[in-house]
Amino acid sequence: MGHGIHKRRYRLLADFNVVHSLLTDIYSRDTLNSYLLPQFFEYAHTHPFFNHKLTHRFGIWEDNGKHALTVWMTDKETDKIDLLSRNGYTRVHTEPVRIFSYHKPFPDDKLPDGYTIVSLEDENDYRKIHECLWKGFDHGDNPDDDIDCRIQMQSGPNFRKDLTTVIKAPNGDYACFAGILYSRRL
Repeated sequence: MGHGIHKRRYRLLADFNVVHSLLTDIYSRDTLNSYLLPQFFEYAHTHPFFNHKLTHRFGIWEDNGKHALTVWMTDKETDKIDLLSRNGYTRVHTEPVRIFSYHKPFPDDKLPDGYTIVSLEDENDYRKIHECLWKGFDHGDNPDDDIDCRIQMQSGPNFRKDLTTVIKAPNGDYACFAGILYSRRL
C-alpha cells in the first residue's frame, strides 16, 4: 500500500454524493466503470432490502482526499482481471450486463387487448406497484403491507417518474413495472 493511502468506513449521508460523482466521472461505455454504475449505486440505496445500518461496512480508500472503491468489473477489463488473478484472487460471481442503445428505435410491439402503458407521472399507485413487484419476484401470492419501501425506492435524486412505466392490465392491476434512474451526465 502506498504512502498516504488509507482506508476508512463509508459514511452514508456524507459520502453518497461524493461516491456517486466518482462513479459518474469514471464511467466508460467500454468498461461500465467496473460494473458499479452510478444509477445502480443509487438504486441500491433506495431498495427495501438495502440495510442502511450496515453501510459502515463499505470501505473507501483515500489518497490525499481522492476517493476510490473496490467494485465489480466487466469481462472487458482483462488487464484488471489478469492482475487480480496473478495475485491470487478468484472470480466469485458473474452475470450478464445488458445495454440498450438509445440510437436504435424502441421495438413497436403491440400489447394484448385491454393492456395499456402508463407513466408513473400519470398514475402512481404504490400498492399496485408493491403487489406487482412482490409477485414478479416470486415472494408469494399475498404481499406484505410494506408500502413505505415502494415510496423509498422512488426517493433517489435521479429517479424519473416520467420515464418509469407500468403495464396496466384490463382489471386495473399492474402487470409489469420498470423503474428508471437516469443521469444526463453519462
